[in-house]
Amino acid sequence: MSSISLRTAKREDLYLAREIAEATWPHTYGNIISPEQISFMLDEMYSETALQKQWEQGHCFWMAFQGAQALGFASYGPCTTPQHYKLHKLYVLPQAQGQQVGQRLIEQVIADLKTCNAQQLQLNVNRHNKALSFYQKMGFKILKSVDIEIGKGFFMNDYVMGLEI
Repeated sequence: MSSISLRTAKREDLYLAREIAEATWPHTYGNIISPEQISFMLDEMYSETALQKQWEQGHCFWMAFQGAQALGFASYGPCTTPQHYKLHKLYVLPQAQGQQVGQRLIEQVIADLKTCNAQQLQLNVNRHNKALSFYQKMGFKILKSVDIEIGKGFFMNDYVMGLEI
């Protein structure tokens, strides 16, 4: 793969996050959750309104590109204390997975967090998501298991993972 570049997302880039999520979710979650839940969650978390709200609430978005092609993105923001942050989203197009795009995005988030004296980066990952092993290779440890009701009878069955910074 040729050079990957990263940059902070601008407000007008948020549609790219939606496009990446729409391309990634069926591939990632198709064997884990129902198509109805995928659709519900995409609408709840990746609609233009939802992404704008996240932006306004202070989520930082990073985009990964190869040339003009957006390959993936990450978003993060404050979590439980000023020293704890949450990686809210990390998605890489299926055809770019395994090409160090996700690793580069996490490394960038960590570099940002080191500048503000963060102590921990947390994330939620579905307990059956193959990305679990990726996060473990990046140094994240499972902190706990949670079942979060998200509406319409759907649940997120996740691990909360943490990485000491």
